[in-house]
Amino acid sequence: MIEAPESPESSESKDEHYLTGTYMQAAWGGPLYPNVSTATDPIDAHNLVCPERGCLFNVVADPTEREEVGASHPDILLKMKAKLPPPAHCLNFDNWLYCD
Repeated sequence: MIEAPESPESSESKDEHYLTGTYMQAAWGGPLYPNVSTATDPIDAHNLVCPERGCLFNVVADPTEREEVGASHPDILLKMKAKLPPPAHCLNFDNWLYCD
């Protein structure tokens, strides 16, 4: 498996992928998109909202990441969460520093 570079919201290992936060347009499209169902089921209506503990996926058993397994594997979830850097408390926007 090729591991993706880690981001502040994501952590990967050989078999697991851990996410936090909300992911917009989290859907599994078919081979033909857009199609006739697009008007009644637009992709922007599908979001993945991870619970406070985060989302955990087994990418070996579930390569399309459809089944969130964090509740079943709290030990792995905690290990993956520990790999993430602490959240930033400041944001630099147009040379203005905003801190909470």
